[in-house]
Amino acid sequence: GAETITLNMQQQGTILKINYSDNGCGCNLAEALSHHPERLGLRNIVSRIESINGEIRFESSDGKGFAASIRLDTNQFTHSHATNN
Repeated sequence: GAETITLNMQQQGTILKINYSDNGCGCNLAEALSHHPERLGLRNIVSRIESINGEIRFESSDGKGFAASIRLDTNQFTHSHATNN
């Protein structure tokens, strides 16, 4: 498992950036993002981020830790919630 996990959130205007990294064992991203039924975790995260018009990037390889960067425009989901109420 990871000994160190870093989570950073930063907002610039309506842009929210979330960065996660760890020094764990990492993973094979191609395999983790494959359409195999047992590999739903990262694909579900991608689907949720894309459903609110966000962007997500992963970096990892076996034995080298894991990192994810998310970028969201808060106007995209603030306005959609306001119109649904």
